Amino acid sequence: MHFYQHHIGDFNNATRHLSIIERAIYRDLLDMYYEQESAIDATDLNKLERRLLIRSTDEKQALEFVLDEFFEKQDDFYFNNRCESEIKQYQDKLETAIKAGKASGEARRKKANKKQRKDVDDKGLEDETNDRSTDVEQTLNENMQNVEPTNNHEPRTINQEPKINNNSASDFSVIDSIADWIYPELTEINAMLMLGAPPVPAISQTEYDYQLTKFKNYYAEEEQKGSYIRTEGRRKDVLTDWIKRDYIRQQKIKAQSQPARFSIDNEDWSGTTASKSASHDSDLPPVFHPSHSKPVTQAKPNPNTAVMVNGLWKEPLPNMSVQQTYDHIKQQQMPGEMQDETYDRLLNQMQEAV
Repeated sequence: MHFYQHHIGDFNNATRHLSIIERAIYRDLLDMYYEQESAIDATDLNKLERRLLIRSTDEKQALEFVLDEFFEKQDDFYFNNRCESEIKQYQDKLETAIKAGKASGEARRKKANKKQRKDVDDKGLEDETNDRSTDVEQTLNENMQNVEPTNNHEPRTINQEPKINNNSASDFSVIDSIADWIYPELTEINAMLMLGAPPVPAISQTEYDYQLTKFKNYYAEEEQKGSYIRTEGRRKDVLTDWIKRDYIRQQKIKAQSQPARFSIDNEDWSGTTASKSASHDSDLPPVFHPSHSKPVTQAKPNPNTAVMVNGLWKEPLPNMSVQQTYDHIKQQQMPGEMQDETYDRLLNQMQEAV
């Protein structure tokens, strides 16, 4: 799941007794629960704390309190009844949509086969009628001419044979849901990215996993609306185009974020009024030319101490390293939200929580 209903009143009433840190941890746990569509794994609390960016003793105590307050531990997992109910409803709707899509495909297949059989029957009836008509005409001609009978009926050519549609049932059927799709390996996708126009550079495994998650989440939602990508080849093509469009969009954002360069190479400064006046009156100040000033060297941001989101350099989020900031932005980014928008939203939330 990449979205779920959040009832503000219910949440506020249930968490009014919590601190700001406890409320934030509870929201992160709910997001994790719905995103992975399963209970919270309790086999390794240290790993869970790292995923939630929990470091201080107070934050660890807050996590323990929230788990004990809102979750029920069974074996090695923390369960939440409300989450389980919402996930069950979501999966039931998804299964219903898949069944409806398969039924629609089967209906189209049967309709196509029925039309095919009707065309064959009509063609056979037409051929039989033509044969009978030819035999009658031939008999009449023989009687009238009183000559030896001849067989004027030519044998049926190959063009007269009924044409059979060899399309198999699989051409009309729906393949597995996008959620269960066995997607291609990174090497195959990188090879496809270099084909067609425009070709784009190969991507890393991390970026591929990120794009694949967004792709599958989007089309899982489309399947609930009855819209399917029905063949394996088509899914690969759509996924390749998805990655290409995102790369082109990112490049445009970076280009737009670059400051405009001021060129003075082709400027004519000799014909200015101040220049002409200065040649006749030594009391006037000299003409200023941009080349007279010393170039100002701007310090290039250090990738080890700053993060880049959509071509913009920003400070890491409070109490986070550069890599932790990137990971947190990727984890919290919502559908349709730009990376810099996610950064600003998370920064505001952290500042309000202080």
